Amino acid sequence: IAAALLCASCGGGGGGGTASLGILSVQVLTQPLGPLSPFGTTAGGDRVQISGTGFGSGSAVRFAGAPAAVEQVTSMNLVVVTPPGAEGFATIEVQNPAGAPVSLADVFRYIEPPVALSVTAVTGPTAGEPRAPECDIM
Repeated sequence: IAAALLCASCGGGGGGGTASLGILSVQVLTQPLGPLSPFGTTAGGDRVQISGTGFGSGSAVRFAGAPAAVEQVTSMNLVVVTPPGAEGFATIEVQNPAGAPVSLADVFRYIEPPVALSVTAVTGPTAGEPRAPECDIM
């Protein structure tokens, strides 16, 4: 699920000579279970690619204020693993070691993690079927 975003670049004066950050899209690389929003959803622990410009070594990403684990950084892409989060929309914040952060509000939604309600066997012995004899090895 990809979300094309109009524009998000840091304003104001970053550190001297630092490239301006811009975020163009947010895409969930792993398919979460549950309802999907137009911008992608996660229950936490999903790999997400953030595409844009100006990313650099040491870039940090936060979802709803919680730090994401950064797996890969190029000048145009960040791949991160989302932290756990409360259900609802989350602000995404990206920041290079120097310069002002870029924030995107209400573009990413946490969903309630899936819960197993029951477990049903699809193969193997069931009630009333013969089973292999049990034996003790001496």
